[in-house]
Amino acid sequence: FEQCKCLELLNLNGCLGVTSNVVKLILSNCRNLVRLDLAACSGLCQSGCAVQQPVKSALQNLVISGIPSLLSGDFFPILCGLAGLRNVILSGTTTLSDTSMTFLAQSCTELQHIDVSECIAIGNASLISLAKYCHHLVTIVVKGCRLISEEGVLEVLCHCRSLHTLYVSNTLVGVNLLESLCHGSVRAPSLLSLILTSCSIGITNVNKLREAYPLLTVQK
Repeated sequence: FEQCKCLELLNLNGCLGVTSNVVKLILSNCRNLVRLDLAACSGLCQSGCAVQQPVKSALQNLVISGIPSLLSGDFFPILCGLAGLRNVILSGTTTLSDTSMTFLAQSCTELQHIDVSECIAIGNASLISLAKYCHHLVTIVVKGCRLISEEGVLEVLCHCRSLHTLYVSNTLVGVNLLESLCHGSVRAPSLLSLILTSCSIGITNVNKLREAYPLLTVQK
């Protein structure tokens, strides 16, 4: 990678030999890299390849989806050097924990888009961490995160004032979220899209929300 210093986009989707140390080597040499796709790189599941020191990088877009057993303890120290990260996709990482999500939120405070759909081990603590550290979030996707409820969602709505897309299908989110929005205890002035499929919310409450937020698209 020493001869690829001007590289801006790199797709390693499905490359089984990519480990955390390989990622560190890439980021160390390709300082202009803005997008890195590591989807299905199962080598990131291998132990014994911990990254001891973070590498500062201009990376803005990171895809590490489709790696159910990602060893976040080995990989996530890399995130300390990615302060400018804007978009991250972690969908399908079933070993992702609230602790790792807190580390991500603290390290990457400029995040705008995050997709952790089907990350079944994370709960409200993850959203609370995002609400605390990542105030520029525009899109949050937590589809299929069955431990997430209104508690975490209300936190991001309160603190992430630029949020315009919230995908909470197949979670524990229920009618309390809509009541809080309709009654004004929580306001979401920028919210334009709310996806609630497979949530325990009736159409009557959805229609009330549509009346309160005429510009909001609600998918039930």
